[in-house]
Amino acid sequence: MEGISRLKKLDFTFVRRSNKQWTYSIICDRTEDSIRFVIDEVGRTKKISRDRWLKNIRRIQKSSSRHHKTQSQHHRRRSTSVPTRRKKLEP
Repeated sequence: MEGISRLKKLDFTFVRRSNKQWTYSIICDRTEDSIRFVIDEVGRTKKISRDRWLKNIRRIQKSSSRHHKTQSQHHRRRSTSVPTRRKKLEP
């Protein structure tokens, strides 16, 4: 519960929908008693009261900056080592 209570506006989470499926969402509003999420590209929202947080909200683990930097460097090295071929255009 402590991890969920630290969530703030614009944090991303997974929310369990009424049909029991999990949906990637963003927090758009919160109070001490509830959190409201935007759950789709249309802008529909779902409000979850505090007594249902543990069952219906999953935090998303943030990757460490070290891991992110390593991945970025890997992609940068890889992209520079791949030769590009240009097709000669006929007039």
